[in-house]
Amino acid sequence: MNILKPEDIKIPPPALVVEEEEKDAHPILGATLDLGSYLKQKFGEIPPVLFPDHKCSAAVKDIRMQRNDSFDAFDCVTCSHWGMIDTLDNVLSNILPLQSRRYTALKAGTQPNRGTSNYAVQQAILEWGGIAEDKLPSMSDTMTQAQFFASIGKAFDQYEDFKTVYELQFGQVPTFDGVTANNNTIWNILCYSPIVVSVDGNYQFDPQGRVIRSSNNDSHDVCVVEQNPDYYLILDSENPGGFIKFAPDYQLHYPTFAYLKKNFMYQLVRVIGSPAVYVLDTKSGYYSPISDGSRIPGGDLLKVMSGSYKNANIITVDSIPPEMIKGKVLQID
Repeated sequence: MNILKPEDIKIPPPALVVEEEEKDAHPILGATLDLGSYLKQKFGEIPPVLFPDHKCSAAVKDIRMQRNDSFDAFDCVTCSHWGMIDTLDNVLSNILPLQSRRYTALKAGTQPNRGTSNYAVQQAILEWGGIAEDKLPSMSDTMTQAQFFASIGKAFDQYEDFKTVYELQFGQVPTFDGVTANNNTIWNILCYSPIVVSVDGNYQFDPQGRVIRSSNNDSHDVCVVEQNPDYYLILDSENPGGFIKFAPDYQLHYPTFAYLKKNFMYQLVRVIGSPAVYVLDTKSGYYSPISDGSRIPGGDLLKVMSGSYKNANIITVDSIPPEMIKGKVLQID
């Protein structure tokens, strides 16, 4: 994806500043809190490194448009959060259909010509999940503002398809003042996830064509996907044609990242002292034997399921209650 020049960049429209709720407070790194401790405290574990080079830009699926020629949906917060999640999905499994930004924007109480807060969007995604774009299209050339903001009630909740695939947690990037993260912290978080940040939508440019902060008024959300010595690389739903460069000293406010984990509906299980392998249906709690270690080429079966035997995620237990085992050992010739 190309990098846009200043003359090709659409300036976000003026908007009332949506104040962040107190629950969105960001922790402050200091003598009693380092990044590793914060991640373990927040998630119970340190997330896996998905971007060893700290560059998420190569995994970006697309940049969604929040406007057409007749109106702007002011759903930059929603677009930025799904841009972050889509990028993580692209690395983890690339199985999500494109999610409807409009569904989330409405669930989060996005207001015409105003938008909504980061906290509201995060809570909407955590509570309601997401639905595929084809169930509730987000934006088109002919859509009107009235059509976009028409009430949907609960009619589309039946199409939820995100929470069945993924477990999602949001984390507030630690800051030095409760609002702004320093460059080192941004760099360290980018190995785990892109970062949604709040910026001044009144874009001003330096001689190198990089966006610089002209005020502390945050009226727009974007997504950081790469950090270089000379600039940040940004996804902006006002400008889906490419990335935008922000100056390296730009103060990125209220930075948020995501920890996305695949939901394992099935788990391979082996009993200590036995070669038999079972599949545990994590929803029902029942076990189905798939290999007795002799008649069935279990290694070949696991290779099909996991790529290779050594990659198979098998947990070991002391015993399995007989009443929880369903069916006979699967015979494969």
